[in-house]
Amino acid sequence: MKIRQGFVSNSSASSFCVYGADIDLNKAMKALLGRDKEVTITPGCEHEFDREASKFCAECGSPAWNEEEEEWYIENLETEAEKVDLYTYQIHGCEDYEDGTVILGARLHGLGGKRATKKNPGMIAGIEETLEKLFGEDVEVDFHNGTCWG
Repeated sequence: MKIRQGFVSNSSASSFCVYGADIDLNKAMKALLGRDKEVTITPGCEHEFDREASKFCAECGSPAWNEEEEEWYIENLETEAEKVDLYTYQIHGCEDYEDGTVILGARLHGLGGKRATKKNPGMIAGIEETLEKLFGEDVEVDFHNGTCWG
């Protein structure tokens, strides 16, 4: 029998190096797609009762109303971001970032990392200008890198 010692992982890892801003996914979608998520409100069950007076159905215990948010599709965000020369990296399972965050900016992974920005200072100015137009002057633009585990 073979015994493997040391670090073993069955999960996939994804590394990233981006000059840009980490933005809440909903905020990014609103800025790039021009709208908020739509919420559909439907009755929680088929029983008749005063849904304004009671939060739950006395017969079955279901909530008075169900709220369903539409799904945001990352492909829509990527398509719109590409139109303004932004790369998107959606965060899942990263220690230094919250899930539900997307990093928008210039992809540096495979281009020499931070050295790529020294070779092309116009890239930094362009990314900063685009992000400020979308998210305001208080957007924090910086280097972001790490590994996410899926």
